[in-house]
Amino acid sequence: MASDSSRHVADLRSELYFLIARFLGDGPCQEAAKVLVREVEEKELLPKRIDWTGKEHPRTYENLVKCYRHIAPDHLLRVCQRIGPLLEEQIPSSVPGVNTLLGAGRQSLLRTNKSCKHVVWKGSALAALHCGRPPEPPINYGSPPNIVCTLAARRLNGFYRLEQLVPTAVY
Repeated sequence: MASDSSRHVADLRSELYFLIARFLGDGPCQEAAKVLVREVEEKELLPKRIDWTGKEHPRTYENLVKCYRHIAPDHLLRVCQRIGPLLEEQIPSSVPGVNTLLGAGRQSLLRTNKSCKHVVWKGSALAALHCGRPPEPPINYGSPPNIVCTLAARRLNGFYRLEQLVPTAVY
């Protein structure tokens, strides 16, 4: 099963190289497309042809373009445009209507139900954030802690910035 999964990932990668080359070839990055095509052909990273005996044979980029005439140069762009709304139906983002490939947390295209689960703040977690941890709270934390938890954490740990003490989400 692991070999099937790794084979599937390898096939997706080779198809992605082809789609990226098609996308670059239609835009302002013609030279980048030529370099990419040359390199993926040299390293045989494009999808392979399988003959009737089951043997794999390398293909050229031009051969793939002819074989997959139904794949438009903007195919990769259209795939990316459709991913966001499909994911939005399953796991809503924190800011509806904002679709980006570069999002993080609840805006990420790689978000899962588990990563978006609402976690209740605890004073100890807030105190831990102050002591050497990153200044930003973890992504999966929901609403900020209430003022009682914040004051208890302050007693444990010392001073906080005003934004941490009374977050704007409280208003």
